[in-house]
Amino acid sequence: MPRARAAREPRRRDAGCGTIDLVRGIGVAVLVLVGACNLNTEGLGSGSGDDDPPPATSSTGPVSTTTTAAESTGSSTAAVDETSGTTGGTEGSGTTAGTTGGEPLACGDALPPPADCDQSCDACQDGECGLVCIGEMICQGSNLECPSDGPCYVRCNGTRSCAEATITCPPQHACRVECFGTEACADVVLVCGGGPCDLQCNTSPVACSRLDFSCGTNDSTIECNTDQDDPPVVHASGSECECSQAGCEAK
Repeated sequence: MPRARAAREPRRRDAGCGTIDLVRGIGVAVLVLVGACNLNTEGLGSGSGDDDPPPATSSTGPVSTTTTAAESTGSSTAAVDETSGTTGGTEGSGTTAGTTGGEPLACGDALPPPADCDQSCDACQDGECGLVCIGEMICQGSNLECPSDGPCYVRCNGTRSCAEATITCPPQHACRVECFGTEACADVVLVCGGGPCDLQCNTSPVACSRLDFSCGTNDSTIECNTDQDDPPVVHASGSECECSQAGCEAK
């Protein structure tokens, strides 16, 4: 029995040593693996070190955005310039300035009257504005301008009631000027518009003495029920419409 016991003890010591050797071997293997991993990590790090160029997105991204913004700004500026040019051309065009009242009317035609008259009118009937000067020299030297949005008549009744006045007819509505009395419309300047224009010289041979009559682009006529000593002076407009006077011949 003692021998058997003595023989087992060395075997135990051998098993213990084998276990220690195995643990040591595993430890060495682990160290080797850890060292290999560290080497791989350092290798990857050195491949993207400080000497390498920065990623493309970090440098090209902002530049591309800036360029796009500049191009967009340029395109917007060009669009604004084109719009401004068109607008400026439209606002300053000769067509707009020359046709404020719309397209030219046919001879004898006029735009319809409005529902009501302008507040500057002395009288109003069915949309026709009346500028009334009744009395001696009441409107002498005045500027009698008809509203532009409807037909108009000017009545001068009395000695020199409208003498030396300037009468302006609306651009595309009918206009009528009536002169009653001695020199009621003497030395008047009458400017017809784009609607029919009619001057009536009544009751006195000097009702319309030296009157200056400018025909418009529509029918423009002067009618005198009494021969005038010094008949109106007529200026043609070049329109194909009528521009004439009747019954106003001097005696």
